[in-house]
Amino acid sequence: MKGRSLSQKLIYPMLGLLITLSNSIFPLSSIKTATASNYCQLSPQAIAQKENLLKNALKGDRQAQQTYQTLIQKHALELRRCRQQTWPQEQAIWLRLYPCDVRPGSIDAVLDRIVSKGYNTVYIETFANSQVLLPPADNPTPWDTVIRTPGAENVDLLAQTIKKGRERGLKMYAWLFTLNFGYAYAQRSDRQQVLARNGKGQDSTSYVHDGAQAFVDPITVRPKRTIIAY
Repeated sequence: MKGRSLSQKLIYPMLGLLITLSNSIFPLSSIKTATASNYCQLSPQAIAQKENLLKNALKGDRQAQQTYQTLIQKHALELRRCRQQTWPQEQAIWLRLYPCDVRPGSIDAVLDRIVSKGYNTVYIETFANSQVLLPPADNPTPWDTVIRTPGAENVDLLAQTIKKGRERGLKMYAWLFTLNFGYAYAQRSDRQQVLARNGKGQDSTSYVHDGAQAFVDPITVRPKRTIIAY
């Protein structure tokens, strides 16, 4: 698929099934000894140090930026070692991104918090509520993109999050609710024939009132491409 972005390799017009340093200036280990209450979590001191480094790096402090990058690599190594010795060896979290996450440092801060809490697996919600994680300037689907910030038309939040997550030693997966295409999709006149209906001819928007549930018929709409794990 030459010429396609990472996000387009993960998401296609008809979305389908879920697929799938140590440094002398730092303490020897920032991760607490695992107990029933703090599985592989970072210490408050390590969390504060990383937050301060990120803030200074965003202000243009090059030394802080270099130290911050070294620290996240160190934490990635510590997390991997801890998880290998601690139950559960895989602790996952579901992540939904918002338009505000295009701001510099936003994704970094979120992923840092995930690592600090001891999670080593992230399921990124790539499609929800009739919105898709594709750049506004490169979205061939019938859904709106999550990003609405002027000047961010080429921002690929999914690709950025996957890259930054890997840098922190996290296993990253694209994730979605299969066949729930969202309320806005259900309002399109050219999509009425694919909506799932009950014996009374009602679609899910007739009796689910949270504004997000709109299921399609799995027979009428067949996935053309599978979402894969990255």
